[in-house]
Amino acid sequence: MFKHTGTLALLTATIFMLCLILPVTALAGSSAYTAAKTGIAKPGGTFDARLMIEVPQGAMTGADPADGEGTFRVRLPKDTTVGGIAKDIPLTYDNGVDNQFAAAAIKEIKPDEFEFNVAKRAGATGKGLMYIDFTQIKVPSGHAGDFKVVFEAESTSVFSSGEVAIATVGAGTVNVAIDDVKSFGSHGGGIDTIRIKEDRPGALKAAGDSIKLKLPQGFKWDITGAAVDPVWGNTAFPGPNTNAALDAAADEGRSLKLRITGESNIAAYISISGLKIGVDESVAKTGDITVSVGGDSSTDPGSMVVGKYGNFAVKVEAFGKTPNRLSGRAGVKMMLLLEESLPGSLVEGRTITLTVPENTRWKPKNIGDPAKGIAAPPRINETDSDRNGVEIGEWVVVDSDFRTIKATVDKKSEKDPAKIIFEKGEISLAPNFKGDLEIEVGGTAGVEGKVVVGKVVPVVTMTAEAVPQVKIGFNDQPAGDLIITESAKEALMSKNNHNELRIYLPAGVDWANVPRFEVIEGDVLLDSTSATTGNDAADGNTKYALIKLRDTSSVPSKIKVSNIQLKLDRTVMEGDIIAEIKGDFTATSSYEGDHPVLRKFASSTVAATVIAKTVTPAPTVVKADAVFKVGDTAWTVNGVEKTLDAAPYIKDGRTFLPVRYVAEALGIVPADIIWDADQQAATLIKGSNTVQVTASSKNLLFNGVNLTMDVAPEIIADRVMLPVRWIAERFGVTPGWDEATQTITLQ
Repeated sequence: MFKHTGTLALLTATIFMLCLILPVTALAGSSAYTAAKTGIAKPGGTFDARLMIEVPQGAMTGADPADGEGTFRVRLPKDTTVGGIAKDIPLTYDNGVDNQFAAAAIKEIKPDEFEFNVAKRAGATGKGLMYIDFTQIKVPSGHAGDFKVVFEAESTSVFSSGEVAIATVGAGTVNVAIDDVKSFGSHGGGIDTIRIKEDRPGALKAAGDSIKLKLPQGFKWDITGAAVDPVWGNTAFPGPNTNAALDAAADEGRSLKLRITGESNIAAYISISGLKIGVDESVAKTGDITVSVGGDSSTDPGSMVVGKYGNFAVKVEAFGKTPNRLSGRAGVKMMLLLEESLPGSLVEGRTITLTVPENTRWKPKNIGDPAKGIAAPPRINETDSDRNGVEIGEWVVVDSDFRTIKATVDKKSEKDPAKIIFEKGEISLAPNFKGDLEIEVGGTAGVEGKVVVGKVVPVVTMTAEAVPQVKIGFNDQPAGDLIITESAKEALMSKNNHNELRIYLPAGVDWANVPRFEVIEGDVLLDSTSATTGNDAADGNTKYALIKLRDTSSVPSKIKVSNIQLKLDRTVMEGDIIAEIKGDFTATSSYEGDHPVLRKFASSTVAATVIAKTVTPAPTVVKADAVFKVGDTAWTVNGVEKTLDAAPYIKDGRTFLPVRYVAEALGIVPADIIWDADQQAATLIKGSNTVQVTASSKNLLFNGVNLTMDVAPEIIADRVMLPVRWIAERFGVTPGWDEATQTITLQ
């Protein structure tokens, strides 16, 4: 036993250092491939690349090369040609460690495929390291996106299979940027240098408007004294170091065009300096001057700020506290401060706009009258405000979504700057809205900004205690218990018209029983006799379970929902089953009735969670070998002759067969053939594949993906007739056709 802790520590450190120094033997087949040099090219173009290949130290045994230990293949995309390929194997690496690789032989299998046979260096214990250099790789004309090299090796090789991208291929993009954003007033002014860079040769297209920069209304370009300078590259354009390549005549001077006369073969970089912008202050809006960036070349970004017009001398911010708000409420209050830095900053005769976020809106003035105005328009708090002569007109709604309201500055401030506080504007929040309640202030009166007037939290959150697996086509399957937690006291409402807590299931899933609702924390009061399930026709006939509230909570409460049993029809896809708390006019949404103009919010979902995961039961395997004949009701399946109730026929070059017999021939059992008479839709299910078609529609839904057929299913004499090839191929069967005998074979 060690009696001195110092001795023990020294021994431990020595063992640790020895572990670091001694070599570690790696398993074969664990090579790493890295692109040391990548290229950028367009389809049909060329590029050079370099690949680095490594294997761990001690990986090669030096056995007979014939066993494939040092062999691998490199494949390039089909139809690629290579100007040259070479290997580079350094003698040492990392300051003198011997390279495990000694040499490599390269054999061309095809123009786009090569085999490497790598020999081991005798006595070397280091890792294996080599480089492959490609020169003048010519990209196939149809290739786009990542250009990948594929590595293949047999199981006895120290090399592993894999792939690595060595280039990106595309038409190219031109980046347009400005050095700095300058401000100026109504007399206009110069802007900073604009820089234009190709990301690959040829990205700047030869055209009169290779690049086009279009100013907003009220502004125009002045190219007097401007210069176009080539920084590098070899793109051709007229008159370098002058403005000869620029044209500012289009769109009454709003559009500036850069003319390119020849495309580059070396990526180009161009600068444009000395540009100026003129202002028509009767039209121009204060704020950022944003040009749209376009032209014949592909550009990034699509828009760019090139200057600021006017000096924003009005501060905008929230006034007072910014408390938490609950989602799904019909009207929450806001307070806002506008404060001038100088008199007259709020421009007389111009407008102020207040825009609330998506999934919120200003509360309508009167639920039965969609006229302009709002229920409680923001008004000036006269006690805390100091107008100094500023008069602001009536607020009106200016958009159909009731998100933006506008008022006009009727009179500007006089000797001193104004300080104006707006209060009591009412904003309605969608049930699914959460986060910052931010008002965007804008208009033409010289004020803009974004102000957070509150934080919005969901009424409740919901979690599942378990996520069991369930199967399609089965009933009475348990799901995880749910815990519903209020975000604040009185979050769940108990008004007569808003007292139902509803939990919805996705399409195709139903409640097999009425679950149990119980309060496990807090004092929200439930009506235990009201628990039930139902069908929401307004929500696509989805199924819900509900409990009514008798009274609200005085502290945030929790509700547990247990004994959940589900039944799934055969249209349910594999994956998560998500339960949602939602519904207008419920305990989580305080809206009263429908407004004649306003649409409902797109979603009434407050909370959602996964309560089960769908898996497909093992399919019944039915092997079929079927033969049909056009115009004949006789058919055979597995050698047995049967009779169809409708004969196959040909229409628009496609063969149509009755759906039931197509399904039987494809091995689909009757339980997996679903007919929806209301929708005139047939659904066929086999294994993990689901196909749905609708009579008279060319749309085919395959595993949730919409495909367009060239013909549509038909109903003939009460029989659904399907285009057999479109259906069969979705289930992995290619129909056989014999023109001479007019027969169709499905195997």
